[in-house]
Amino acid sequence: PLSAAYTSWRAASFGLHLFLSLLSDAAERGQYESITGGTEGVPTRCPADLRQFVRTQVIGRALDVLLASPPSGPTHHHFRAPHVKKHVRGANRKYPPKGVVVPTATDTSDGDDGDDDDLGEEIVAAHRSQLEELTPPVLLELASAMQDSRVGVWAYKALVACLAAPDEECPAINQISADLRGPVLELCTAYDHSGRCWRLVLGQLRRASDPEYRQALMGALAKVPTNELLNTTLSFTLDPTLIRPQDATFMIAALAASPHVLGARKKVWEFAKHNVVQLSQSGGGGGAYGFGSVLQNVASGFATEAMAQDVQLFIASTPHLSVPARIVRAVTGKIRTQAMWVEYYGADTCTTLSGYD
Repeated sequence: PLSAAYTSWRAASFGLHLFLSLLSDAAERGQYESITGGTEGVPTRCPADLRQFVRTQVIGRALDVLLASPPSGPTHHHFRAPHVKKHVRGANRKYPPKGVVVPTATDTSDGDDGDDDDLGEEIVAAHRSQLEELTPPVLLELASAMQDSRVGVWAYKALVACLAAPDEECPAINQISADLRGPVLELCTAYDHSGRCWRLVLGQLRRASDPEYRQALMGALAKVPTNELLNTTLSFTLDPTLIRPQDATFMIAALAASPHVLGARKKVWEFAKHNVVQLSQSGGGGGAYGFGSVLQNVASGFATEAMAQDVQLFIASTPHLSVPARIVRAVTGKIRTQAMWVEYYGADTCTTLSGYD
């Protein structure tokens, strides 16, 4: 697993997050009226069975190396591809430095086929190294969603020195490697029910100016572990002094996807409907940058006919929204497709998952 390609982990993580979201929503609803008119249900223990399955059968021991040293250490080096040989025949070619993407090209400098082969090996190794450096954040995010508490402890230890003064600059944050800084802040927030990590992230967000770092902090702020913090963070999306209007829908979507608060998506959707005027103006209007973005990133995660009808009714009763009809059709179509999957395969999938210890 340590050498698995980033693309494989990313695809697996996306699918499992969606899987967990659908089963959690169905389990929360219990018995419900199915599309075909019957009564279906997903056992309440099913999401826990899925998390257990992923922790043991998917993630396995892949986290062991990553968690063996603090995030401020050379953790990510364990995930890199082996170095290629330093000496390459030909015209003074050097292994590309870290962070440089080497484009695929045909070398015609000396007509030596051996040199072309060596250059090809370097390009492949460089791309593989870059992808594998992206694997740890994806793995940590997946482990967090599957409630592997080890990642929360690991992140908390890295930031504990900062918690007493959340509004001040903290050297411990800067010591964390850049590729892990955002994930560590997210994990600390998600597993700290006292809210101390959340307040640390909020304090850092108030003083941050770098756009990329602010994006990471907003993502971490959205990893709320309690309903109280969910409601507080939602209110921030309407405060332009903290969250810029063009970032409001990003925060809304991130909060809806929180795997640590039961029913988070439904609560965020209700908030969005009650604040439709402000959100429809986010980013300069409707469509992809306004309420259409809320539909695509929040409402599309539902999996019941009732929610598909709720979306349609709300859009129809709010004619001033400039949401293209194609977006509404796509979102309601996705909701119904997911509802059918849960109806036809949910119970059987849960039965299978319950067989894994």
